[in-house]
Amino acid sequence: MTERPAKIQRDWVSKTIAGTVLGLALALAAGGAVMRLSSATPMIAAQFAMWIVPPVWMGVLSLCYLFRNGLRTWLWLGAATLLAYALLYAPDVVRYATTSAAPTP
Repeated sequence: MTERPAKIQRDWVSKTIAGTVLGLALALAAGGAVMRLSSATPMIAAQFAMWIVPPVWMGVLSLCYLFRNGLRTWLWLGAATLLAYALLYAPDVVRYATTSAAPTP
């Protein structure tokens, strides 16, 4: 018997767009985390943050095709992006909340 070749899934466009857009957002969040957590001089930390973005972006873009469909890709990468930015900006939000809640003399 002859076997039919596997069908090409139609949601590869959705996966590609999700990986491109949300992958870039995740990569920029990773660069921001490097800048925030680095104890190096700002110039060295900025260089490392700049160079970390493309590998993270391409890694996410490569792994986005492992999801079952495009909707799952958007949901999981969207949730990961929101979590990454929430963790990135949490110290600033806490600092702002504690300083603005203090009574003024």
